[in-house]
Amino acid sequence: MICVTVRSAMSIAQALGGRRIVVELDEKADISVLFAYLSETYGDAFRNHIYKKDGSVKNGFFSVLLNGRNIFALDSFGCALKEGDDVLILPAISGG
Repeated sequence: MICVTVRSAMSIAQALGGRRIVVELDEKADISVLFAYLSETYGDAFRNHIYKKDGSVKNGFFSVLLNGRNIFALDSFGCALKEGDDVLILPAISGG
C-alpha cells in the first residue's frame, strides 16, 4: 500500500471534508484509481465536481497537479502514483 496526499480548495475541499487528506491505495494505483476511491468514499459531493451525469469527465471544470505537474500534460488519469505523491485538485475559477 502507498499513502498519497490529496490537497484541494474551495468547493472540492468542502466535498472532501478538508483541504488536505491522506489516502491509502494499492501500489499499482494511478489517478483514475484515486478518483474512483474519492468518488466511492465521498459520493456525489465529490463526483459532481469531476464527472458529468453520463460518467464522462467534466473537462475544463477542474485542474489536477501531480507533484506540481498538470496531469493533462502527462498521462492524464493514467499517471501512476507512488508513496508520498502530492495530488492537488482545483476547481476552475472564472470571473470578469
